[in-house]
Amino acid sequence: MPNIAITTEDTRSSLTKRRRDLSLERRKGGGGHGSGGHGGGSSGGGRGGSSGHGSTGGRSGSSAPAAFKSSPASHPFSFGGGGAIKGSASAYSNGGGARFKLNSKTPFSGRQAGGGTRDDIYGTRIYGSGYPYGGAGNYIGGRPFPYVFYPVVISPYYNYYGANEIYVMNDTQRTGGDLSSVIIQPTNTSISTTANTYRLIGDSSSVNAVYNAILASSPSCGIANSTITPFQPTINTTAPTPEQVVQYYRASSFALSLDTYNNSASSLANMPSNSSNTSTPLPDTPLPTDIDMQFLTCLNSTIGASVPLVNPPHKFNDWEKFGIVVGSIAALITLLLIVMACYDACKERKKKKGMKEMKIVSPKKTKSLLEKNKGFGLLTEGGESERDEPFGFTMTGEPHPLS
Repeated sequence: MPNIAITTEDTRSSLTKRRRDLSLERRKGGGGHGSGGHGGGSSGGGRGGSSGHGSTGGRSGSSAPAAFKSSPASHPFSFGGGGAIKGSASAYSNGGGARFKLNSKTPFSGRQAGGGTRDDIYGTRIYGSGYPYGGAGNYIGGRPFPYVFYPVVISPYYNYYGANEIYVMNDTQRTGGDLSSVIIQPTNTSISTTANTYRLIGDSSSVNAVYNAILASSPSCGIANSTITPFQPTINTTAPTPEQVVQYYRASSFALSLDTYNNSASSLANMPSNSSNTSTPLPDTPLPTDIDMQFLTCLNSTIGASVPLVNPPHKFNDWEKFGIVVGSIAALITLLLIVMACYDACKERKKKKGMKEMKIVSPKKTKSLLEKNKGFGLLTEGGESERDEPFGFTMTGEPHPLS
C-alpha cells in the first residue's frame, strides 16, 4: 500500500465526503445524547450544531472471510459473568433478538439489555455514543445495554461521563471477559508505524475476535502480530486514553484509538458538567495529517463488520416453515398407519388365542353323549315316540302303555 501524504484540508474534505457517501450505505444512527448530545447520525452526527463529532465510517453486515472461519476466534462465546446472562455472541453476527431485563445475578439488575443490531454498530469519537435506544443525556450512568456488553472503562477518572457504575465493577462480572487491549500496527514498510499505531479496547473475547478478524481480513489490512493484554486505566496511562479514541462501537463497549491523536473534545476538562447539560460542546479535533487513511478505513470497516454481537434465536424462513409443516403432516400420517397396523395385529392375535382356548368335541364323544341320552325321545307328528322310553313316559308327559 503506497504512503499517502494528506494535508489538513485534504483530510477534512476526505472525511466530509466519506461520511456523506457512507450515510447512504450504513447505519441509521449512533445514538445521540439528547438535544445537546453527541449525535451519531449517518453522517457522523453533530452535537447541537454543524460542527459535530465525526465517525470514521465503514461497512457492516459483511460475511466472515474464509481464513477467519477456520480460526478458533470465530467460535461463539458465552457472556461470562458467572453465567448470569444466558446466550452467546460471535463475530460477524447480525445481533438483534428481543430485549430483556438483567437478573439479580448481574451488577445491573432490572436494567434493560439486548436488541441491538449491526445496523447501529457505529458511535462517534465521544464516550457514550452509539446507543440505538436509551441514549438520552450525556452520561452513560443508568442507561440500558443494547448490545448486552458493558461500556469500556478508558479514563482513569471514575466519574468520566458517569462511568463510575462501570469503573467499580469487577472484571469477572464484565460480559465477554476482562477489559483488554491490543496494539495494531501496519506491516507495510511504506506506512509510518509511529503515525499509525492503533489500539483495540474492549472485553477480552471481543478484542480477540476482532484482532483475528483483522489478521484474516480480505483484502488484507496488513497488520503485524501482537499480544492481547489486560487493560486497566490509571493516571499514568499514556495509551489508550479517551482523547485518543477515533471511533466507538457497540454502544461504547468497544473502541479504536490512535496513539498520536489528541481530541480535546473528549478531555475531562471539556466533559459536560452533568448528564442533562445542553450547552454546545466542542467539535472534534481533526485527525492527524500523517496517518494512512486507507489503513484506518480498512481497520474501521473490519471492526464494524466483525465486532461480536449477540447470537439471536434462529428464525425460520418460508421454506423452512414449509418443510416443518410437510414433515409434521408426514409424521402424523406415519404414526396413524403404525397405530392401525398395531391394532389389526393385536386383533388377529386375540382371535387366534380365542380359537385355541375353545373346547372342541370329537365325533366319538358326540356319539357317547347321544347314547347316554337314549332314554329320551322326541314325539313324532302322530304323537308317538321315535323309540321306546324305559321310564314309560313320552316327552309330552303322558303315560306310555306297557308292552
